[in-house]
Amino acid sequence: MRRANDVPWMPPELVGRHGIMSLVEWSGHPDDGRAKLTDIRDDLAPAASEESVVPFLFMQTVTDDLFAHGLRTYIKAGFAADLTDGLIDALLDRAALLRSPVSQVELLALGGAIAWARATYAAVRPYLSEGGYVNFMGDDEDDDTAAAYGRTIERLQRIKAVYDPGNVFRLNQNIKPAVAPI
Repeated sequence: MRRANDVPWMPPELVGRHGIMSLVEWSGHPDDGRAKLTDIRDDLAPAASEESVVPFLFMQTVTDDLFAHGLRTYIKAGFAADLTDGLIDALLDRAALLRSPVSQVELLALGGAIAWARATYAAVRPYLSEGGYVNFMGDDEDDDTAAAYGRTIERLQRIKAVYDPGNVFRLNQNIKPAVAPI
């Protein structure tokens, strides 16, 4: 839910108006994707649309100009098990208040693949070596933080207790301070 951007495929009369934008990505054979996207477009009957085959890297950088370096942004995220009527009403009410051309309410359908990924990780975890890639931490923050930092977690917690005992810098991949600094 956002305001319509001034892009080549957007009718000028819609630019700046509130609406719902759907970005559908198909990873697979383009012909199969075109068939699926045509079905989706026919069902939704959007006011504007564009279909194109683009390299994967493009999808990873498509918003770089929109959220350029130096732009002051604030992002909040959470999980919802279902799109209830109450959630939809709250989202629509809040989206109606959007004023900035870059502000948006974004919903991501992560579905069954996420449940599979968690179950797969749980199954292989006993066989993994210590440590991990901090950018891939999940929503089980304490467990993932300890796993990612391995043996160094206690040392990092002691350092955190000295320099940030109140845990002021607690966003992103937080390391909680040790109970008693040394």
